[in-house]
Parts: sequence; structure tokens; C-alpha cells
Amino acid sequence: MRFRTWLLVAIFIVDRFVKSTMWFTPPQGIVARFLHPVLNQDIAFSISIPFLQQGALRALVIVLTLTVFYVAFREFKKKNFQFFWWGLIGIGALSNMLDRITLGGVLDYIDVGFWPVFNLSDTAIVTGIVVLIFFEFRSKKIILSRN
Repeated sequence: MRFRTWLLVAIFIVDRFVKSTMWFTPPQGIVARFLHPVLNQDIAFSISIPFLQQGALRALVIVLTLTVFYVAFREFKKKNFQFFWWGLIGIGALSNMLDRITLGGVLDYIDVGFWPVFNLSDTAIVTGIVVLIFFEFRSKKIILSRN
């Protein structure tokens, strides 16, 4: 449990460091083709929702982030390994939320060409969600196969 907790902290620190580096000293040359800062003021995958103003979006992000951390802490107290996946979602959301508050949008920097530009926080969030969904389907399959 302790290792996983420190791993979450390390991922958060690395993400914040990379975002800071990208913001203040963007890469040059060939590396800049794949790593360059882009400020995303919309939601996931750069989807624009006009009726969702910045203030409402920030409030929603804060509420969702706090909820995810609450669930992660509850799982941690139960010594359930799933706390790590909830924590991964939480640290990704927290880092992106800090961007939204300080920069007015989320700083994305990984550009693979065929996909919207994203960052390490986005990867943490998606990984956590995918793994939790996998475990949920696996547990439902086991329950259904016993009946």
C-alpha cells in the first residue's frame, strides 16, 4: 500500500514538473513535433460545450475531483488495492484542475498526430477508468457465471 501511495505522489510530481517545463521552456526541433504545449480550455478531447462556462466547469471539476479522492480514501482505509486506480484518476484530475485554475485551461503537450493533444494526467485518468471498468466487468462475469 505504501509503495502505491508513493507511486501516485511521484506520478503527480512528474506531471507537474513536465507541465511546468513545457509551459516555460517548450522543446525545440524535431522533439517539438511530438511534445509542445497546447492550452485546452474545453473538456476532454477538446470538446467544446458552449453552455458550460468556465466558472461552472471549474466548479464541476472541483466537485468531481473531491468525490474521486473521497472514494480513493475510502478504498485505502479498507486496504482495497483499487484505491490505487481511484487515486490515479484523482491525481490526474487534481493536476488538470490546478491547470484550469492557474492557466485558464489544461496544459496538454503530447501530440501523436492522429489523436487530440493530451498529457500525463489524461493518461492517468484514462488508465484508472479503464482498469476499474475491467475489474467491474470481471467481477460481474464471475457473479453471473455462478448463477
